[in-house]
Amino acid sequence: MGKPEATVEAILKVVNSENPPQRLLLGKIAYHVVNQVYKNRLEEIEAWKEVSIATHGH
Repeated sequence: MGKPEATVEAILKVVNSENPPQRLLLGKIAYHVVNQVYKNRLEEIEAWKEVSIATHGH
């Protein structure tokens, strides 16, 4: 169960920030799931790096 007061505080920090994030994950589960998804994506990108950069012209 989430904590509404913590959510409000987090959103206010973003609103009042000079450099707010484009994306804000709220909650431990959201953070861990999205973090793992991006790690997996970066690993796949790295695994195919040579094929990707081989398409770059001079």
